[in-house]
Amino acid sequence: MFYAADDAGEGNDQEQEAASGTEPEPEIEPEPENQVPETSDDTRITDETTVLESESPAATDADGTIESYQLVDDVGTGNGNLTFNADGTYSFDPGTDFDSLAEGEAGM
Repeated sequence: MFYAADDAGEGNDQEQEAASGTEPEPEIEPEPENQVPETSDDTRITDETTVLESESPAATDADGTIESYQLVDDVGTGNGNLTFNADGTYSFDPGTDFDSLAEGEAGM
C-alpha cells in the first residue's frame, strides 16, 4: 500500500492510523439532496360565480413521489377560495369576490 505525506510531512489521517495500526474510519457519503418536483404552469378560466373543478397540473419528481400540492403564494384575501383535494383535483370557488366586475372584465 502506498501512502503519500502531506505538505507538513506528517501524513494524512489515514497514514497516521496505518502507522499506529488502527483501522481508518470509513468515509460516509452524504445523502443526495431531494430534488424539487417540477410542474407546468396551468391556466383555467371560470365565470365570476361558477365554481371551477379540475385536475391538478401534471408534475414529476426525481424520486417518483408526488405526495401533495401546495401554493407558493396564497390566492390572497378577496380572490376566492382554492382547495386541493386528496384525489389530485382542485376546486376554485370565486364566491362573491368578483361580483363587482363589469361584463367582460377579468380579475386576478
